[in-house]
Amino acid sequence: MTGNLTKLGLALSEQDAGLIALFVVCVLSFLLGAAASSIHFPVDRPGVWQRCGQVFLPGGFLLALSQMLSASAFVSLAVLALALGAQNGLILRFRGVLARTTHITGHLTDCGAALGRMVAKKRFQGEDLRFFLFHLSCLIFFTLGVLVCALLSGALKINLLLLGGVFYLILGATALARAKMTRKKRRTILIRHP
Repeated sequence: MTGNLTKLGLALSEQDAGLIALFVVCVLSFLLGAAASSIHFPVDRPGVWQRCGQVFLPGGFLLALSQMLSASAFVSLAVLALALGAQNGLILRFRGVLARTTHITGHLTDCGAALGRMVAKKRFQGEDLRFFLFHLSCLIFFTLGVLVCALLSGALKINLLLLGGVFYLILGATALARAKMTRKKRRTILIRHP
């Protein structure tokens, strides 16, 4: 959203009503997506896989639907921003690190900050190394995801947003299935060991 807010400021300076509307809708859609996600999951607690599934499935459905109905670029961008905002609104932690999955600028900042702390301490180990590696891996996997989607869409001659919607649906269904298996295992353990 940093780029969208920057472009909004530039569009305002140029008084370009079409671009102003586009960037306002993108920012508001992202905000609404994050709000909707946080309404359903207001606190960080176990059940991460179920939460992911409940956010990815509707996001994937909306993305795929907007493309199958040949929605305008304006509507497609609004739906994409909504889905990404909902994804980012999930409070996910990985080994104590808050992971906002669409905040690439934040990951880059946190990666650099962890590297700086290690250089200052002349110690490349411990929590700072763990944070550095976590944020670096998020950046790498984000880039690989973009690369895979771009290559697949070119090879399959398929719309990138439709492909993204399908991936969201697959991830959502997988997350819900994993949550269901985890609950089943817990019940089995409780039955065997009262």
